[in-house]
Amino acid sequence: MESVYAALIPAVITAVLSSLLTLGIGYAMFAAFLKKQLYREIYEELDELSDSIKEKLREGVMEAGAELMPEFREEVREGFKEALTSVASGDIIEQSARNLAKNSSTIVEQGLGMLLGRPLPKSSRGPGPADQK
Repeated sequence: MESVYAALIPAVITAVLSSLLTLGIGYAMFAAFLKKQLYREIYEELDELSDSIKEKLREGVMEAGAELMPEFREEVREGFKEALTSVASGDIIEQSARNLAKNSSTIVEQGLGMLLGRPLPKSSRGPGPADQK
């Protein structure tokens, strides 16, 4: 019985090694030839799909733009009407005149204060030595 097993051991080892060698050669061929071709085909398919997606996305954006354009135009039109109405009513001009008068009076007040030797208000002094680090 031992002689049968002794004769089978080299046969089994040979069969296993032969199978491993066959698998190795098959993988090498796959890696060398088929893998590159498979990747090329996949990338070509992805390029076609990306072009298709781009076209569908472009169509969707254009369609949405066509649907929203009348509302957008109306909003812009209303905004211009509101801006022209506020200019015509003088709100912007009034506010600018008030700001100009306020700033001018502050400048004159500070100038007179400096001439008369009064200290400047804290807000207009600027950073002092203690504030600089």
